[in-house]
Amino acid sequence: RTSERYASDVRLHISPVIGGIRLDHLQAAEAQMVLSKMLRAGSAPRSVRNCYRVMRLALKHAVEKGILQVNVTDAVKPPRLESIELEIPSLEEVRHILNLADSTAYGLVLRFMASTGCRRGEALGLEWRHVDLENGTASIVQSLQRIGTTGLRFVPPKSAKSRRSVALDEHTVEMLRSHRGGQILAMAQLGSTYEDNGLVFPGLLGKPLDPRTLTRNFEKLARHAGK
Repeated sequence: RTSERYASDVRLHISPVIGGIRLDHLQAAEAQMVLSKMLRAGSAPRSVRNCYRVMRLALKHAVEKGILQVNVTDAVKPPRLESIELEIPSLEEVRHILNLADSTAYGLVLRFMASTGCRRGEALGLEWRHVDLENGTASIVQSLQRIGTTGLRFVPPKSAKSRRSVALDEHTVEMLRSHRGGQILAMAQLGSTYEDNGLVFPGLLGKPLDPRTLTRNFEKLARHAGK
């Protein structure tokens, strides 16, 4: 996904402005123009800073390879980011949303995320073989992501820190036990219609659940709860 975003920044913003300029003729003012044009077009400061980072890293690489003597983006000023004050929901508000979610197909995975702090992709990529209900732990070793036109893919965590074991409280362990029993029953009833991928939180017929689907339904629940 990061690679796709970098390629998109180059294609949509960087190349149209400075793509026709020889590297050794590139000036800081021309690099600055990339950012200015984005801002005039209404791009968010964070998006502009991300594009600046792509351009800066590319030119840094050119300097390291001896293609350039100077990285002209050293003199380019990206826009500042305004600090955003997050509105953290109260415990009662979280409970309200989860209670609403219980009547949907997404209640279990949302409760799991709330109790463990797992990210959306980590929860949807979790497999039963990575869950130890006896010892109350779940190993986070992969994440489910939608990668452009490639579709859904299981990818390793971004960093070593993200690859971790999370503790499961008693309530979560019991919830997962019950969920596993229901899943096995559904597999027996549906037979070959069910595609068993070993996932803890799959879609209705066993296939991976698109993270965007979970997000859209969570947003509906949050709006219904007044958040």
